[in-house]
Amino acid sequence: MLRLVSELERWIRQQGGSPEYAEIAKRAAADAIAAWTKSKVQQGDLFSADADPEVIWRSASNGAGFCEVSRVFFGKFLERYLKYFLEREASAELPTIRDREEFSRRLTTDLDALSHHAFETAQITQSFAAGWFNKRVGDGRRPTDDEIEGFLSFAFGKLREELRREATG
Repeated sequence: MLRLVSELERWIRQQGGSPEYAEIAKRAAADAIAAWTKSKVQQGDLFSADADPEVIWRSASNGAGFCEVSRVFFGKFLERYLKYFLEREASAELPTIRDREEFSRRLTTDLDALSHHAFETAQITQSFAAGWFNKRVGDGRRPTDDEIEGFLSFAFGKLREELRREATG
């Protein structure tokens, strides 16, 4: 798991772009990797075959697994994104450190509701993720970087539309 997260961090650094979004994406991906690994590892012997990363991640190598990992990632991304920008806006609007600390405390208290909302909102990417994966990887090939960028662009666009819809509804 640590090697996978380290590789992910290296890859994100090479992509350039916004450091804020890169950090949010990196942490959300690490959260998704940890959540997937934890959900697939059986309790018991630490050195059993169940703890083998290939065994754990094999179930992510089909449309259903990719779909589940995608939903966890997008849910974690959205959760971290909302928390980051809410805290940033609060910092600009709240006049005292005490007010900011109170806001941060209340936000942390309400994080379960925020996490649940983010996970439910990320569900809109779920069926698209499965179809995309099966179309691109079903024949055993690796998707191109352009295909991956297209997937991410579409998925983030869907999340953006959903947030806008909720804001006006």
